[in-house]
Amino acid sequence: MKRFSLYLISVVILGLLIALMICPRKFGLTTLAHTKRLLELQHLTHTKEWEKLETSLRDSIKEKQINERDLRLLASTTPDSPLEKACAATDSILSLPEKTGLNFIKAFPIALFAETSLKKEIGKNRYHWSEERFGREIQVNPKTKQLFIHLGTHGVKRLGKGKYKVVTKTLLYDETHPELMARGIAQARMRKERKAMKKVHGLPGVIQAESVLKHKDPVSGKSVRSIITKIYNLGALKSVLDSGFKFCWREKLQLALDITTGLASMHSKGIAHRDLSSRNYFVKIEHPTPSTRSIRAVVADLGRAMPTSHAKNVSAQGNSSYLAPEAFFRKKMKGKDYLFSDIFALGCVLWEIYFGTPPKWRKEKTRNKFIANPKKGCEYITSAINELRNSANSSLEDVNEDKRVIIQRFLSLILKMTNPIASKRGTASSVRDTLSRLLEEYDTLPITTTA
Repeated sequence: MKRFSLYLISVVILGLLIALMICPRKFGLTTLAHTKRLLELQHLTHTKEWEKLETSLRDSIKEKQINERDLRLLASTTPDSPLEKACAATDSILSLPEKTGLNFIKAFPIALFAETSLKKEIGKNRYHWSEERFGREIQVNPKTKQLFIHLGTHGVKRLGKGKYKVVTKTLLYDETHPELMARGIAQARMRKERKAMKKVHGLPGVIQAESVLKHKDPVSGKSVRSIITKIYNLGALKSVLDSGFKFCWREKLQLALDITTGLASMHSKGIAHRDLSSRNYFVKIEHPTPSTRSIRAVVADLGRAMPTSHAKNVSAQGNSSYLAPEAFFRKKMKGKDYLFSDIFALGCVLWEIYFGTPPKWRKEKTRNKFIANPKKGCEYITSAINELRNSANSSLEDVNEDKRVIIQRFLSLILKMTNPIASKRGTASSVRDTLSRLLEEYDTLPITTTA
C-alpha cells in the first residue's frame, strides 16, 4: 500500500513537471527565456531604442516568446511613446465593425513599425514590404506617405474578380481612425483606367481613386499596380439585384440618378465608358436602418473607358448582351456613336432596376450568335426591343396616383434610352436632368405609402 502511494505521488509530480514545461504560464510561471526576453525589451524601452525594439518585438512574436499581455504591459509603462501609440492604433483596427482577419498579435508589429522604423525606411526609398516580414503585405504611397495594410484573403473575402483585375480589401493605417478600402490589383498595365479616373477626379457619380500604388512582384519581377478606392458595402449592383434585395421606388430613382450622373460626368469630359453592365456600378447603404436608410451608387471600373476622339472600330461594350443595335456594326462605330451606345447600355441597367429582371432581349447566348453577322444581329435586337417596349408595363397597385404618374414617367425615360434609333435616346446630361426633376417631384409628394 505504501509502495503504491509513493508510485502515485511520483506520477503526479512527473505530470506537473511536464505540464510546467509545456505551458508554464498557465500556472502563473514563466520560462527563463521569457523572463530574459522581457528584460531585454524593457531595457530597449527605457533607453528609447525604438527601432531596435521594433525588430526585437517582431522576432519575439514570431518565436511566440511574448504574448498580448506582455505587449500591453510594456506599453503601459511608457506613456506617450511609440509603443503606446502602436497599442492604441492596434485597438483602433480591432474596433472596426468589419472583418479584417487581424488580431492583436498580428496587427501590433505593423502598428509599431509604422510608429518607429517606417520613416527611416521611406528615407531609403522603400515603399513595399512582402508578407514574409509582417504576415501581411504592406505598402506606402510615395507621394502622400499613407500606409496601406493589404488584407488579401487572409480570413477576408475578396470583393470581386474580373478578367484582368482582382479586388480585395486593404486597410488605410491611422492611429485613431483606420479605414477599410478596396484595392483593385492588376499585373497588366492600368494606364487607361488611371488616365480616365484622373480626368473625372472630383466629379460626382464616378468612383474616385484615393491612391494609386505600384511595386514589383518579388517572384515574377513584373510590375503590380493597385488602385485604392472607397468600399461600397453592398457591392456590385448585379450582386445586389441577384440577391433579391428590395428597393423602394424612391431608392430606384436615386440609384438611377446617381449612376446617370456618373455617366454624364464622363461624357462631359468626352469619355465613353464602354462597359456599363450591372457589374460595374457599386452600391452602398449610408444609414442601414429600415426607417432612415439611404442607398447611393457610383459608376465603377473604368478599365475600358476611352476618349471619343480615339474611339473607332472598337467594341462598344465589354458585355455583348448590352450592345445597342447599331453597335453590331463595329466597323462603322466612331466618336460620339459610343456615347449613344453607353446610353443604351445604361437604359438596360435601369430597366433591370425598375422591373427587378433584365429585359428579355439581353439573352447573351442568343445575341452572341449574331456578333459575326451584324445585319442579322441588328435586325434581331431591334425586333426584340420593339416587341418588349410595346408591351412594357409594371404593377403599381400599391402606389398612390400622384406617385404612379412619376413612376410611369420613369419607365417612359427608360424606354427612350433603349430606343433602337441612337439619336432618339437623349444624352447622359438630359437623362440626368429628367431623373433629378422626377426625384424632386417624388420627394414633394405627401408620404402615403411605403413606396
